Amino acid sequence: MLSQILSIPTSLGRTVLRFVDELGSLTLLVAETARSLVTARPRWKLTSYHIYNFGWTSQPVVLLTGAFVGMVFAAQIFWQLKKVQMENAVGSIVAVAMF
Repeated sequence: MLSQILSIPTSLGRTVLRFVDELGSLTLLVAETARSLVTARPRWKLTSYHIYNFGWTSQPVVLLTGAFVGMVFAAQIFWQLKKVQMENAVGSIVAVAMF
């Protein structure tokens, strides 16, 4: 019984220390980022490479995922709107939701 009572402050202290450690790491990251934004020169060639590599080349995956999400959403909306005889609104709702 006593060990259970003593485990509460220990657990709380561990949690507080973990939080303070993470907060300190986050503060150091923000400070380093702010410093590098002010002092470092932008590397435009590397930036444009990453924009192309991660942005443009991921379009097929984004389009395929969006198509399947849209189809599932349309089916779900259709079955719900069929109950109130508003099946004609499915296209508009899906278009607005996907936009």
